[in-house]
Amino acid sequence: MIYEFRLSLRDIGIPVWRDIQVDCTDSFHDFNTYIQALFDWSSIFEHRFEITRSGGVEIPPVIIEETSMDEYEALDEEGDFADAFSEDSFDENYELDYEEAFDEDEYRPIGSYFVDVGDQATYTYFTDAVLEIEIILTEIVAAQEDATYPLCTGAENLAPEEMDDRGDILQKKAKLISVKKEELVAAINKELALLGDAISYDSEYEEFQHDLHFDDDEIYDEPYDAESDNSDC
Repeated sequence: MIYEFRLSLRDIGIPVWRDIQVDCTDSFHDFNTYIQALFDWSSIFEHRFEITRSGGVEIPPVIIEETSMDEYEALDEEGDFADAFSEDSFDENYELDYEEAFDEDEYRPIGSYFVDVGDQATYTYFTDAVLEIEIILTEIVAAQEDATYPLCTGAENLAPEEMDDRGDILQKKAKLISVKKEELVAAINKELALLGDAISYDSEYEEFQHDLHFDDDEIYDEPYDAESDNSDC
């Protein structure tokens, strides 16, 4: 199934939003890549998803985030990173060591949390301005045979530059106003179209890297099966 989301930037003085259609089996890692393209950013800062409504009900916030380079470096310095891959780590405590070394939530499909129309999340991009985007699942539709996804279906105004602080953004907000919505949507879809090869490569590399070092049966008591986890959403 295809999910349509409305993504709205908060608290920048003017309305800035994007509508995007994506496959429900895409991962949160993929979704982050789409968001960066939608708002013309480059992923140089850390980000986080916070799920607040799932299955049509309010839920305690579920945090989905990438493991930062600082965390990797800290693990490496403490020896935990190396320990996680040593032969000694293959014991009853290994699963805990592995979870401490990596956060795999970002590779779960978005359909594992976004289930019903109205489900919501907040995406935080940790720039100097700490930009927040409200994400709402607005529609669930069947895929169109002649369509390519992800697909931007609507947009309003330009996004602030990721290097600007809050004061800069508010001072420059008038420059973000754009009346050429069709041209903006076309430009965004051009950027999204360029992501295909990179996302495919990332997924293939992750699978290759995993197969090179590990056997699933050695690592997981119950291996995560992406095909069986909401594959039809």
